[in-house]
Amino acid sequence: MMTHLTHYCCWIVLVGCQLPALAQDAGAAPGADDPMARPTEYGIRFTPGMARAMGRLFTKQVLVRRYELQDDRTDAAGEAIARRLMEVAHANQEQGQELWEFVFTKALEHQNAARAGRGSHGMTPEFGKGIADRVLPQLPAAREAVHNVVQDLRPMLPVKQQLKLGADLMAVDTAIDAFEKNMQRWAKGEVEPFQDPFEEKKEIEVSESGESKALERARANAQQALDRGQWSDWEKYVEDAKKLYEMDDSQSATADSILREVTERAKSVARDENRRQRLYRNRLWQGMIWPLRLGWGSPLRHLIEQDYATINEPIEVLGDELKDRIDDIPTQPQREAVGKRLAAALAEKGFKAGED
Repeated sequence: MMTHLTHYCCWIVLVGCQLPALAQDAGAAPGADDPMARPTEYGIRFTPGMARAMGRLFTKQVLVRRYELQDDRTDAAGEAIARRLMEVAHANQEQGQELWEFVFTKALEHQNAARAGRGSHGMTPEFGKGIADRVLPQLPAAREAVHNVVQDLRPMLPVKQQLKLGADLMAVDTAIDAFEKNMQRWAKGEVEPFQDPFEEKKEIEVSESGESKALERARANAQQALDRGQWSDWEKYVEDAKKLYEMDDSQSATADSILREVTERAKSVARDENRRQRLYRNRLWQGMIWPLRLGWGSPLRHLIEQDYATINEPIEVLGDELKDRIDDIPTQPQREAVGKRLAAALAEKGFKAGED
């Protein structure tokens, strides 16, 4: 998992390479065939105010929380970060504006094509190559900016936190190295649609059976989904309800009887061979989402989740029925007693009735 610093610095690499510091003066002649082809004369500037706002946000969210930066140094830290951000923006203003215009244009074209069914929702080789060709020349300056920010901040922190910052910087360098390697692959057209550009591409680990270890784990998890149904949690719900309402022996026996009945009905549904095969395939695919590097936003993940919900709907219905029947067992006095205990517990925490 990336640290807060890693996330932020990787963000500097992307944003710092894209936002221009100054609006560009377009002097190029308009295209012969397209009257709209003349470059724009004005652009969105990356202003000192933006840089200071980003610096203050990082100081509050990361430096104070993670590195215990003292209150009397927050202003200086925020200004130091803002200054370095402006340096990056000024150094890359022309390339940054060109990159930003390319990404914005192609992203809209890509989205429109995907919605019209003419393309994929993931990154295409053409789009990725265009980004990589424009980002790679700016990476050295972005990497230097990250190190400059760290050097500015280090003296402001306690010694122990300086060591933590140094360790985090190693993670940052690793992420930027991975980003650079991925951009080099993208520049060759080797683009994976839902790849995290800051994640290093690793070789597939193969087990003694010849299968990847990721596939073995996915198979094991899929089998576990067959062996352990959702009804495994119902017993705890019933036991908790008994304690909450302080059920007597007769009520507890009724609750246990309902649990046995509904659980057996659920197991009967789960024994259906067609459902078992469908559930196994679903959980197998779910377990391979990350090893296949499809990403959190992959359409396949959403399809898998929708299918899983459909497969489990009969069991979910039975679970809701169980809870409704168990909740019908307590008498009105038992319910009122529970309400009083909860109100007393909340009052101990300072919450008073009628407050939001």
